[in-house]
This record gives sequence, structure tokens and C-alpha cells, in this order.
Amino acid sequence: MSEDRASCAATHEAAHAVVAAHLRFPFSSVTIKHGVLNGTKIGGRIVPRQRQSISVRSPAYDRKTRTYLPLTDQQMDARIERESDRQLTTTAIVGLAARAEINRQGRDEEAPEIHYGFDEQTVAFLYPQLRVAPPDFLTWRAAMYQQARRIVSLACVSDTIESVAYSLDTNKTVSSAHVRAVLKLHKAYYGGA
Repeated sequence: MSEDRASCAATHEAAHAVVAAHLRFPFSSVTIKHGVLNGTKIGGRIVPRQRQSISVRSPAYDRKTRTYLPLTDQQMDARIERESDRQLTTTAIVGLAARAEINRQGRDEEAPEIHYGFDEQTVAFLYPQLRVAPPDFLTWRAAMYQQARRIVSLACVSDTIESVAYSLDTNKTVSSAHVRAVLKLHKAYYGGA
């Protein structure tokens, strides 16, 4: 590791955390403490918040009549499915964010494929839940990766990743509140990007 940039492990985990914060994905902290998760060696992880149920409002508001209209079971099921799909898609983008950031920095040689094992397992676990057919997996994964690349390319996000990575190298664990506060400062600096 050169002295002027954060370690690859810290950058990897910071990318997950900052993209999660940018997409308003709930987590409590990020760490670069080594360990094993679901039988896979990891160099760190974002620690999820307690599982939250999917929340959607049941009545629909009609602006013309200014009244609430009850939803049918079918409409409610459709809303729940859309929200579930949004959360799963966000999880896939967060999972691919580390690879996108390491690639953006031109540090691929520092992160062999094994560093992305758990991330890729997570993405592979998600696609059937989103009703993506197996032959379409690579196309879907490429689209998720492009979204992750677009997000890490935002100046406010890339600067926040760098700041959080340095904090991780120093402290080994950073709270989601800290990640969100740094992101908010960078967004303000860059004009709310």
C-alpha cells in the first residue's frame, strides 16, 4: 500500500458503505476486520441493520378529489413486489460497488478475483428473486455493474469513499452515521450531486 492512498481492503469496504448510504440502504457500520461469513473468508463487511419488513402505504391518495382510496389486494401485492424488487436491486448495486471503485481507481492488480467472492455470491443469490432468467444473468449483472460504476464516478461519492477508506484504515470500523455525514458534506460541496 502506498502512503498516499488507503488500503485496497479499506477502499473495497468503503465503496460498499458509501454507495449504500448514497442509495439510502440501511446499515449500521462498516468494518475491515477479517473474518468468515457464511463459510466464506472476508476482509470486512458492511453490517446490516436489523431486518426491516417492506413498508408500503395501503391507501392511494387521489389529488383531484383529495381523498384516500383503498387499494385492492392485487394493487397492494404489486406495490410490495415493486418495493421488494427495489431493495434487491439496491443490494446488487451495493454488492458490485467495490469492484466498480477498485476498477475506477485502476487498482485491479491489487484486488484479485478472490477478493470479490462474497460480493459475487450475493449478486448470484439475488437474480432469481428478481425473476431474472438464468440465460439473462450476465446481461442483468452487467446492467447492475454499470449502475455501480455510474454512482462511484460521482465526485461526491468518490471523495467520500476515499475519506471513509482512510477512516477504516485508522479505526477498522466506521459507523453508518459517520459515512452518511461525510457523504452529506461532499454532496453539499459539489452542489447536491
